[in-house]
Amino acid sequence: MCRFSLGVLIVLNTLASTAAWSQSAKPTVTAVANVASYANGSISPGEMVVIFGTGMGPSNVVSLQLDQQGRIANTLSQVQVSFDGNPAPLIYVSEKQISAMVPFGVTVKSSTQIQVAYQSSTSDLFQKPITPSAPGIFTTDSSGQGQAAVTNADGSYNTSSNPVNPGSYVTLYLTGEGQTNPVGSDGNIAASTANVALPVTVLIAGRTAQLLYAGSAPGNVNGFAQINAVIPADLQYGGNLPLVVLIGGVASQSGVTLAVSGPPAPI
Repeated sequence: MCRFSLGVLIVLNTLASTAAWSQSAKPTVTAVANVASYANGSISPGEMVVIFGTGMGPSNVVSLQLDQQGRIANTLSQVQVSFDGNPAPLIYVSEKQISAMVPFGVTVKSSTQIQVAYQSSTSDLFQKPITPSAPGIFTTDSSGQGQAAVTNADGSYNTSSNPVNPGSYVTLYLTGEGQTNPVGSDGNIAASTANVALPVTVLIAGRTAQLLYAGSAPGNVNGFAQINAVIPADLQYGGNLPLVVLIGGVASQSGVTLAVSGPPAPI
């Protein structure tokens, strides 16, 4: 079950710009980060990233559209983002912030050159290192910290007032999982499951959770992933417990939690 759709998470992770603007200078890229965690390090194949800068698009946020093949379009409101010259699917665009999917074709590279084009102007090339995985967990307030965007086994949202019971499973959402098996394709909406190719470990309060599934989230774009994991049944305490996902040995951001029922840990 995938209760958190890509559309919901676009709303959670979009910062709308309201200032009026007309293009007078070429686009400028200042940073490229994981859209879920805002980690500013290496990026991975298929990852959903956020690009920060100026003059990169329209003053208001314009959200994704599908092309004639049913894929997420790589041109939106006269904006295009390319990785080594290859256009990327666009989740949303605006003057100061763009979200795009890193093409899976960067898998064989150690770095990539990113460029934003808007109307008739293009930015300077912006280089980012490539790594097989760079996991970032989506959180409910879009800060990359605190309560993870998680659903309990009954499909309800996991919150402090609606914690999951030990021994039950949760579904969490992330990006930066790297390549999948079968291989991911740019901009396509996942019609079925596809497993993460790299080894996956889920840690809850430092304890390894049983992994039920880690891979594409059917109905959402390739590169937006879900994990189903079982809360360890013998957890001694409950509360807002630390949640970490390791993919290929690379850990997701710290400071993310999910709510588990049980007595609070002693101070």
